[in-house]
Amino acid sequence: MKNMQLHNLLTNLLLCCFLFLTQAIFAQDNETIDIENQEFFQELLDEVEQIEIDDEDIVPLDYSYEKFNQIIKNVVIEGFEQSNIMNLTEQYMVSYIKSLYEVITISVTSLDEIDPDEEDFTYEVLTHKGKTCYYGKLSEDPGSLLLIKYPKDNIAVLYLTMPEKTLDDMLKISDKFKF
Repeated sequence: MKNMQLHNLLTNLLLCCFLFLTQAIFAQDNETIDIENQEFFQELLDEVEQIEIDDEDIVPLDYSYEKFNQIIKNVVIEGFEQSNIMNLTEQYMVSYIKSLYEVITISVTSLDEIDPDEEDFTYEVLTHKGKTCYYGKLSEDPGSLLLIKYPKDNIAVLYLTMPEKTLDDMLKISDKFKF
């Protein structure tokens, strides 16, 4: 059994999206958060509070943070603004924000942490540019996930988008990143 389940990784990605969106909202001048946005954030906070991750099972990445930064530093996704980059022990993340409800989050984690077959996640398996990919829609949230395995570097790169995007759109996004 893998040390960190894909569910926990997705939850971390959602938390990352939440943190970046909160930062983006409060950075805007003279704007207030309406009731709908408050409810949205409260739902995310409620989900985050239910997370239980055993820190003893975390496998550190065997992939340099500098290499991750070099890959993402010049990537432009039209209409989106790159937000904070996170360097966690078990993963690196970056988000691109277009609006409160449009976010793309990219996460790099150890391949040893990922096993789509152990997850409650419906996906399509495909090969893109010689890499094994898993594409699916999130079951509980309005989003899509593309997971690409890079065995040579022992990493998996996850692309999470909210709202849902087609497989073609997800592959176009992933092609911008040269992992």
